[in-house]
Amino acid sequence: MMKTLKAFGMFIFALIAMLFLWLFVFVYGLFKFKWKDYFFTIAIGIDQLGGSFIYNKKNWTISGYTGYLVTKGNQKAKKFSRFINWLFQDDEHCAKALVWDLEIDARSELK
Repeated sequence: MMKTLKAFGMFIFALIAMLFLWLFVFVYGLFKFKWKDYFFTIAIGIDQLGGSFIYNKKNWTISGYTGYLVTKGNQKAKKFSRFINWLFQDDEHCAKALVWDLEIDARSELK
C-alpha cells in the first residue's frame, strides 16, 4: 500500500512540476535546439508516456511494446499493430519501433 501511495505521490508531483514548468522549458528549447530534433524528442517522450499508461512499461513506446507483444503471439496486439501500422502508413512500423526501443534500452544499460 505504501509503495502505491509513494508512486501516486511521485506521479502527482511530476504532473504539477510539468504543469508549472512546461511553458518555460518549451520556449527555452525552441531557442536552444534545432526544432526538428526538439519536437521529435517531445514526441518520443509523449509516446513513452503512452506506453507507461497502456502497458505499465517504462521507456517503451506504444508501437515498440505492441511489436514485442506481436512476437509473443498476442492476438489483441496483432490487431492493435495493424491499426498503428495503418496510422503511420508503414506495414513494419511496430517491428521497426521494437528494434529502436531495444537499441535505446541497450544503450541506456551501457551508461
